[in-house]
Amino acid sequence: YCEALRRELSDSGLQVFYLAPRATNTALNSSRITELNRELGNTVDDPLIVAKALLKQLHTDKINCYIGWPEKIFARLNALLPVLIRACANNYLLFAGWPTVIGTKMKSTILMILGFLLFSMPVFALNTTHTQENAPSIIANLQSRWAIANYELTGEKQREAFQQLILDAEAATSAQAHEAGIWVWAGIIKSTFAGLKGGLGALKYARAAKSDLEQAIKIDGNVLQGSAYTSLGTLYYKVPGWPISFGDNAKAEELLIKAIAINPEGIDSNFFYAQYLLGEKQFHKAEQYLLKAQNAQPRPQRPLADQGRQAEVAALLAELQKKYPL
Repeated sequence: YCEALRRELSDSGLQVFYLAPRATNTALNSSRITELNRELGNTVDDPLIVAKALLKQLHTDKINCYIGWPEKIFARLNALLPVLIRACANNYLLFAGWPTVIGTKMKSTILMILGFLLFSMPVFALNTTHTQENAPSIIANLQSRWAIANYELTGEKQREAFQQLILDAEAATSAQAHEAGIWVWAGIIKSTFAGLKGGLGALKYARAAKSDLEQAIKIDGNVLQGSAYTSLGTLYYKVPGWPISFGDNAKAEELLIKAIAINPEGIDSNFFYAQYLLGEKQFHKAEQYLLKAQNAQPRPQRPLADQGRQAEVAALLAELQKKYPL
C-alpha cells in the first residue's frame, strides 16, 4: 500500500513513510490480546519506544523502518517471500485456547525459512548473473522509451511516461547496482523530467539525478562514452546555486570538458557544452561546438534521439546566429 502511495505522489513533493511496530502496550489491548502476546513470547513495547522510533525515522528520512528482532527478519521475508510466510502461518492458526506448542512451531518455521533461503542462494546468484547479462537490453529499452517520451509525447501523457520510466529505472538500478550504464540512464531520465517539471518541485528530481550520475561515475565514468559527465555537467549549470540548490558553473565546465575529452565528436557532448558556452556569452566558441554536434555521426540504434537532438542543435544555432551574428 505504501509503495502504491509513493508512486501516486511521486511528483507532489510529499513523502510516504512506513513504520512497522511490534505489539505495543496501550489501553487498546484487551486481556485476551495480552495473554496471547505472553503465550507467543511476543515482545510488547512501551508506546514511548514506538514514538521515539517514529521521530528518529522522520529526522533521518528513512522511508521504511522496522522495530525489533526477529520481527525485522519476518518483515523482510514477507516482502521477499509472502507466499511462504503465509503458508507457514496457516500451519498454526489460532483458535480459542491456543496451544502452548505454538512457540515450538514458530521456531521450526524460522529454521525452515532460513534453510529454504540458504539452499536457494545458488538460484538467486544464477538469476543475478542472468540479469547482469541483460543489462545492455535494459539500457536500450530505457533509451528508446526516453526518446519517445522526450520528443514525441506532450502534456499528461509525457508526464505519465516519465513517471513510469523513473520507477522502471529505479527498479533496474536496485536489481543491478553495479551496472554503470543503468545508473546513467536513471540520472538522464530524472534530470529530463526535472527540466520538464520546472520550479522548486523539480529540485528533488535534479538531486536524485545528481546522485545517480555520481554513482555511475564512481563505477565507471567512461561508460556510454562519458554520458554521465555530460548529464551531470548540464545539471550543474541548469539548477540554481547555493542556497537554493547545488548549481555551480565552474563545476559544470569541468565536467563538460571531461565529457568532450572522452567523446570529442559526440552529438550530446558537443551540444550541451555549446549550451553552457552560450550561457557564458562565449558565442564564437559555442557556435564551433554546435557545428561539431551538427556534423556528428548518426547513432544507428538511436534514430529518434538523433533526430530530436539535431532539431535542438539547429534551433540553437539559428538563435545564436540571429541574436549574436559573428
